Amino acid sequence: MHIIITTQNFVVGIFAELVDAQHYLTLKPPEIESFVHTINPDLIYPFYLLEIGDNSFLGFQTDGEARAQGIGLIIYTIYEDYRPKPPWTDSMGNLDHKHLKNMED
Repeated sequence: MHIIITTQNFVVGIFAELVDAQHYLTLKPPEIESFVHTINPDLIYPFYLLEIGDNSFLGFQTDGEARAQGIGLIIYTIYEDYRPKPPWTDSMGNLDHKHLKNMED
């Protein structure tokens, strides 16, 4: 998996294939070149992407692993490649997600 994140800590792309991530990276505006990095967790679809309170992200394969990490997070369920519309924007709210305030939610 190839997840593209900005230094403002929002995801701007998720791709199963490296070639798709590389192509998407060629489309980024030059002014954000130094504000983008890619992580490559060993995941397959579907998976959960967790946004922790400080806008850090973790990827997990199972809900049990996600719940073991604590409280106060947003859990995104990622089913397929993600390209925000418009490109290179924070459109994560369009993904399937749930806000968890405590593990009873």
